[in-house]
Amino acid sequence: MSVSTAIRHKRLPRLAVFATVPLLALAGCSKTVDKDDLEKEVKSALESQAGIPDATVQCADDLEAKKGATVKCELEAKGSKGTATIEVKSVDGSDIQWEIVDIEEK
Repeated sequence: MSVSTAIRHKRLPRLAVFATVPLLALAGCSKTVDKDDLEKEVKSALESQAGIPDATVQCADDLEAKKGATVKCELEAKGSKGTATIEVKSVDGSDIQWEIVDIEEK
């Protein structure tokens, strides 16, 4: 079963995550979620919310801690590959709510 099919099969078209993750704040720059931390959170969400264990997740960049910001992450699980779009839904201090809003199979 592919990653996107597994998520649809579980009736989870979007995986929502509310997490307190470390933000990087550089002088003069906006706050971001480190891509390594984001990859761990996406992997955890796939396992706990969609029942997809042992997924490999590689995000293209850090995620800006700003509502509407997006980043693409490459996923591989159960022999299938895909690209997930992660979108920030809200930011309250260091609490960030994001969703996997789309998964394109490769």
